[in-house]
Amino acid sequence: PTVLAVRADRSRLIESSSYFRALLGGSFSESGSGYVRISCDLAAAVQVLRYLFEPPASFAISHHNFLPLLEGALFLAVESLLVDCERWFRTVRSRNPSMVVPLDFIIEAWYFAPKHGVTFVEDVCPGYLAQNFVQVISSRSFVHIPYDLLCSTIESPNLTVDSEKQLCEAILSWVSASRQSCEQSVSNSADNQLSLLSKVRVCLLPLGFAAGTKRNCFEFGNNAVCMILNLLKDSLQTLLHTVTDDNLDSYRIRLTEYSKKIVLSGCPQLTTQFLYISALPTDLDAVFKRTIVSDVNDGCLNHYNGLVKKAKTLSFRNVRIVDLSKCPNVHFGAVILWMKWTFPELRTFIASYCLLFQFEDLQCLLLRCPWINEINLSIDTSIILSKYSIISSRSEVRRDVNRNLSSYYMQSGLYGTSGNPVFSNISKLILEGRNDITDMNLLEISMLKSSLCYINIKHCTLLTDDGISTLLLNCRKMHSMVLSYTSFGNHSIQTLCSLDPSDSFSYHKDEHAHVMAFRLQELHLEGCEGNY
Repeated sequence: PTVLAVRADRSRLIESSSYFRALLGGSFSESGSGYVRISCDLAAAVQVLRYLFEPPASFAISHHNFLPLLEGALFLAVESLLVDCERWFRTVRSRNPSMVVPLDFIIEAWYFAPKHGVTFVEDVCPGYLAQNFVQVISSRSFVHIPYDLLCSTIESPNLTVDSEKQLCEAILSWVSASRQSCEQSVSNSADNQLSLLSKVRVCLLPLGFAAGTKRNCFEFGNNAVCMILNLLKDSLQTLLHTVTDDNLDSYRIRLTEYSKKIVLSGCPQLTTQFLYISALPTDLDAVFKRTIVSDVNDGCLNHYNGLVKKAKTLSFRNVRIVDLSKCPNVHFGAVILWMKWTFPELRTFIASYCLLFQFEDLQCLLLRCPWINEINLSIDTSIILSKYSIISSRSEVRRDVNRNLSSYYMQSGLYGTSGNPVFSNISKLILEGRNDITDMNLLEISMLKSSLCYINIKHCTLLTDDGISTLLLNCRKMHSMVLSYTSFGNHSIQTLCSLDPSDSFSYHKDEHAHVMAFRLQELHLEGCEGNY
């Protein structure tokens, strides 16, 4: 209907609305009339009347009725409703860090605000999209975000992305869609598109990805590749000059209180310095910053540990995943310290294709970050040839764990303690392709017996059948194993088929329930050449 008659309490209207107060309580002719006619949008007027006359418990503001309510409150000057609308809109951002309203609604509100002089919408929208940016870019409506809103979002200090590559891909997607749009507005001009790309921190892009962007944005891609290659030549001096100029922002990894995942995979230019400057307070003295940046090297980890404590590095408790795959120029001893201080709730660490990550580093990781439950240290076996071959599928596995580690790794004195609770969280370990893993290392890994459920040692060519069987014998909770192209053989089979003495169930309808193999969920044995 275009006209709707509503019976309403006159005094309630006058009390709640400046519009009705002037119309019904003043000298206008309507003040003595039994009805008044208003020219407000019908849906907006109905929403305001519901707000005024329905019981508060039965009426709630949501993204479905927010804009009609706000439009009606502005037209009819309902001050209490304006306050409630602003309060609701602001709490949408602070109430929950995850995306709780549709992107279409945010875009519609953004267009609505300047037309009606509503400033709080423009205050909230960029920050809200920034902290939920990972969800935002997955929406079909992302390419419809207006330029000024997208620009403000990217400039927000709360911009949260998994990686700089993810941000760059999102911008390139938006730019491509704007170029194909029939409406070539000022906001979608080439200058604005280049302005968005200039906000990408190109020194944190994977080299291969940066080179690929030259196909569609040659100038941007070429500049990115040149910068990355220059960093590969001498990143330390570049960072030291940047500290002096107090311009570290373009080298900082984007870490916010909303970050859950940090992906730096494929960045050969990345060094340990990049990691640490990202966790330093922005107001830290420039001289102290230079000291920290210059002291990150292989020989002064303990000294640097003290510097980090003094600097009071920032902590990001929501980060659960860190991926440093294909980052050959980071020092993993320092990386582990960085993760210890910066991500106290980290659960998954990935360092695939990192040949410099040694077994001692894994031991250090277990000691320093005991809350981690998944580790991936795989290597691409298609490009790496084995240095050794197995002469015999049987060897005597020594029972004494090699304790000849540096004092840095062994400060706590906890490693090697049987059943130590510090290792109770590691449930998944991927070592595929690691030709440096030996039977002795497997024996040390057996200390994860209280938690380890999944292991991948595919193409670990130095391992013997005895070594694998000893691991299986100790880690009885294991239910998933990838043992392809190893010396898995008779001894390991016998272990899988043996009774589990730790099984507490005295009765089971299946007679094989107490055998380890009974509980297997996944077992890969292709390419095994052990003795059967």
